[in-house]
Amino acid sequence: MKPVLTLFLALCALLQVRAADPVTASSNVQFPVSGIDGGQFTVSFTAGSGNGRIVVVKSGSDISGVPADGVTYTASASPSNAPFGVPGNEFTGSGEYVVFRGSASSVTVTGLTPGTLYYVAIFEYNTGGTPSPDYLMTTPQNRSVTTLSAPTQKAGMTGFSNITGNSLRCNFTAGNGGGRILVGRKGAAITALPANFKSYNYSGSFGSNVSTTYVLDGETFVVFKTTAGSPGQALSADITNLEPNTQYSFAVFEYNGSNAPVYLMDRPVLSVTTAAGPSQAPGAPTFDVVDGNRLSCYWSRGNGSQTIVVMKKGSEVTGVPVNGQNYTASTVFGTPSAEWIGGSGEYVVSVGTSITVAVTNLEKSSIYHYAIFSFDATTGGTTYYYGTPAKKSQSTAVAPTVSRTLLLGTVTGSSAQLSFGNQVAGNGAYRLMAIREDAPITWTPDDLSKYGGATGVFKSGVEVTPGTWTLYGQSNGGIPTISNLSPGHTYYVSSWEMNGPNAPVYLLPGSTISFTVPNEPATASHTPSFPTIEGNRLRFDWTVGNGAQRLVIARKGSAVATLPTDASIYTAAAAFGSGTEMGNGLGEYVVYNGSGNSVTVTGLEPGTTYHFAVVEYNSTTGGPDYLTAATKWLATSKATYSAPTGQVTNLGTSAVGSTQATVTFNVGNGTSRIIVAKAGGAVDVSPADLQAYSGSTAFGSGAHLGGGNYVVAVGFNGSFTLSGLQAGTTYHLAAFECNGSTGPVYLRPAVTHNFTTTGGTVAPTQEASAPLFESVDGNRFTFRWTAGNGASRIVVARKSAAVSFAPVNGNSYAHNTAFGSGSNLGDDQYVVYSGTGTQVTISNLEPATTYQFRVFELNGSGAATAYLTTAPLAASGSTATAPSARSTNPLATPAATSLALSWANGNGSGRIVVLKAGSAPAAAPADLVKYIPNAEFGNGPQLGTGEYVVYSGIGNGVTVTGLTPGSPYFFKVYEFNGTDAPVYNSADALEGSASTQGALPLSWLYVRSRQTGSSVRIEWATAQESNTDRFVVERSIESSPFEAIGQVAAAGNSAGTRSYSFTDATPPAGRLQYRIRQVDRDNRFSYSAIVTARGGGSADVRLLQNPVQTQLPVQSSGAATLVRYRIVDGSGRSCAEGSLAPGRSSLPVGGLARGTYFLAVYTAEGAPARSIPFVKN
Repeated sequence: MKPVLTLFLALCALLQVRAADPVTASSNVQFPVSGIDGGQFTVSFTAGSGNGRIVVVKSGSDISGVPADGVTYTASASPSNAPFGVPGNEFTGSGEYVVFRGSASSVTVTGLTPGTLYYVAIFEYNTGGTPSPDYLMTTPQNRSVTTLSAPTQKAGMTGFSNITGNSLRCNFTAGNGGGRILVGRKGAAITALPANFKSYNYSGSFGSNVSTTYVLDGETFVVFKTTAGSPGQALSADITNLEPNTQYSFAVFEYNGSNAPVYLMDRPVLSVTTAAGPSQAPGAPTFDVVDGNRLSCYWSRGNGSQTIVVMKKGSEVTGVPVNGQNYTASTVFGTPSAEWIGGSGEYVVSVGTSITVAVTNLEKSSIYHYAIFSFDATTGGTTYYYGTPAKKSQSTAVAPTVSRTLLLGTVTGSSAQLSFGNQVAGNGAYRLMAIREDAPITWTPDDLSKYGGATGVFKSGVEVTPGTWTLYGQSNGGIPTISNLSPGHTYYVSSWEMNGPNAPVYLLPGSTISFTVPNEPATASHTPSFPTIEGNRLRFDWTVGNGAQRLVIARKGSAVATLPTDASIYTAAAAFGSGTEMGNGLGEYVVYNGSGNSVTVTGLEPGTTYHFAVVEYNSTTGGPDYLTAATKWLATSKATYSAPTGQVTNLGTSAVGSTQATVTFNVGNGTSRIIVAKAGGAVDVSPADLQAYSGSTAFGSGAHLGGGNYVVAVGFNGSFTLSGLQAGTTYHLAAFECNGSTGPVYLRPAVTHNFTTTGGTVAPTQEASAPLFESVDGNRFTFRWTAGNGASRIVVARKSAAVSFAPVNGNSYAHNTAFGSGSNLGDDQYVVYSGTGTQVTISNLEPATTYQFRVFELNGSGAATAYLTTAPLAASGSTATAPSARSTNPLATPAATSLALSWANGNGSGRIVVLKAGSAPAAAPADLVKYIPNAEFGNGPQLGTGEYVVYSGIGNGVTVTGLTPGSPYFFKVYEFNGTDAPVYNSADALEGSASTQGALPLSWLYVRSRQTGSSVRIEWATAQESNTDRFVVERSIESSPFEAIGQVAAAGNSAGTRSYSFTDATPPAGRLQYRIRQVDRDNRFSYSAIVTARGGGSADVRLLQNPVQTQLPVQSSGAATLVRYRIVDGSGRSCAEGSLAPGRSSLPVGGLARGTYFLAVYTAEGAPARSIPFVKN
């Protein structure tokens, strides 16, 4: 046995699995211009067939080394940061370094020298066998690139203009760099230099942003920056937030590159001194609130950075501010510390940047004079004033001079109508009204006091003194009807004119009037009517008298003989016989008791006369007081319906077909009628009196009386088409004339008729109707109609011109809802629908275009098809057009990292908002494209580079987050019409801009990620913290939107280095990005830099071929968690979506245009799992 075992083991060794070399090398190597910098470059390529690859880089000469099978080379796993020249990462040739190992097809190589030629080699490999890895020794061609050098020609500075005490314009000329930065320093020459490979941000507000990317050192600030993009090649910069009478130095540095630029350190330097204060006075104040003890106003600032407002009572302000002097302000007029010149009576009420002030502690009916001075100030408090102020005077509220006369109108048992006799003469802005019961009003309002109340209901206002109530505390309209009054009482009403909205001044004395509400009404109800009559009910209406309430008594067959007794209370019920019986046994019942003017009495008998009495009354302290004097109560009568006396006549049929027939008849003398039909036998069930039935001209769909008897018509006046019939079948009809609708009474016996349907196909006789176009988009809409009497129908469409095609009997026509995709019937006419329905959604249309339609009803199919072509339904509809009116009134409310944008909507059905940092968006939205917005800046689709869609909808506002503090942002609002394929008004967009507030008090030292087994550890550190609360760790999967995954408490306040970390224990598969959102204690926040890592989760998907043409083959693992996919283009627009099957799948992409796309895969919870780029040829 031993020899046999030895032979078996030897055979096993010979059969050991060997890894296969990759078949295809990487190809199509590109060095995007936007990725070439002074200290780095990006190389992209089409991956070969290996399951991984290494990227090798060498400076100065081509790469000669090749990889050794079985050797795993040390290199960066991050394609966004692959450093060159790292010790330990050497390749097989001298000076050659492995900078990346992994599966990416785009790598950014860092740590390079400016102006240097570098060569790149890419080697595919496979793992999983022996040796592992097993390399393919070929590498693609065209693989060298030179990093950018510093510019050779410096910029020039031509001087300064528009110099004020707080701002200026710096003018310069360009050198030969791709961009330039303008830096400034206060009070000293510029000595600091920019750091190569560092990209700076800028702020035109000098010294407002002190984070590291905005400064060269602690005193030198980047105040302007130009690039090839925004703000273009501008040659001037406006600088604000300067100090008056102060020297500033400015320098311009040319640079090449973007993310890791290299600078020309030779630069022009020029100094300038700001003006010693403003040169332009503020605008005169506008007063928006004038009260008895308070004035509120606003003004424009002039060209100073601040203003000082001085007030004086009775005469003009004569004092002027003194340069170098600071003044104390108080909005409480007369505060001693705010009197800027002792004994002058002139008080400072506002100092600073505000342009509005509300001043209190004023005297009523007094004139106050204002003087507003513009000034600038240094950080040390030295002030420079412009001596010419803006002046204006304004009186506090004065009492009106003319009262309004009160007049008495209609008085009922519970209400009174008053009016003004001289509405024009009363000259108060408002008026106060009060009421008192049974005694004159002795109370008067106090000046500067505002009283509540806004109702005409007595005792519902404010009781200002015992028994006296306000009706309206502040009104500028007419007098209301006063309600909730009681009979037998006298009421006194006063009205005072007043001026001032919150601290009013009144005209005393006011106008007064009094009136008495009588115990017994004086006027009876009148003008009876019966708008609804049925066999078992009557609706009785009347015009009310002047009682507060009324009682309605009903009696069958005879006039009401018993009237109510004073102080007696009666219970009403609308069901006849259920309310109080008046007590004489005559069948007189109370059917209504209330303040209204209508009652529907039920429980009545058909063909019977009912008599009614309506008695007015007021409720007094002794009980009801009824108006029962002769001729002072309303008496009337009405009969319920009985059966008609004339039956339907001439009942017959015409146009009898196989599935329908036209029923004709002459009406009787009833108010309505019903027709009952039965198949195969005579109608043998009659309708029941007082029972209403629903009918349907489709046989079998109306009310079923039993035994196959169906109501087919209710209320028709001569003819109708009865459908839903069977060929060759006899149908019997019975017509019943009736009176009433909800409680009808029928005439019997019925008139009858029968007919037999034909056995062949008959063309429909009733065309479709009621065309309607809805869900209108730029390239589609839904056409809806009411069907005719055909069994089915076809719809023919034509662009612009009327449809001229007519179908031919015996022919069937295929349809396609995509206009123009089916068979052309001639002159570009197409069948877009064929079926039994009543609507179709038509696609493939052109925006702003009219389409004509005809709907042909038909019966039968195939060779037995019969069309109604004599009068088909004709209709036209238009696709969406661009809106004609843009949005208006832009408003931006900034926070540190967000902007709240709002606007007044234009006339589109919706609108999108595009936001860009640094300059106005240049790209326009594409018609028929629906953009999916994201209000977190940078995560939505882009119209152009950096131009993100942050909102799409029907509203008028959005709050955009994720912004950089202290930075300018520009937005455009485009109106559109449509929903899923909109048409935009791209030529007339609303434009606006705003800057976020300053940065949060925190300085970042670093943020980095560290792969530890299957987890990812995020580490960061700060140099100083002030008022910080927490750090929120956010993660993005394959460039999907960021989501919070945890948080770490912040130090709060710290002057030294603080280190933090967070471990993502179970990161999902794919390329991961992390960032830190630092939240302040007042809930302001900012973001850190973004770092990357690769997750090792089990769920994954990979492409089996790239590029592709008609099918995209993919292989998914962990398929239980990968359930949905979406294909998006480079702008983030969704092109296709669907379910991802387990294992191998082929996704259709033949309809896509040539270009680069992304396959986005989502988990069962809807979270993004991976996003893989591919090329469609």
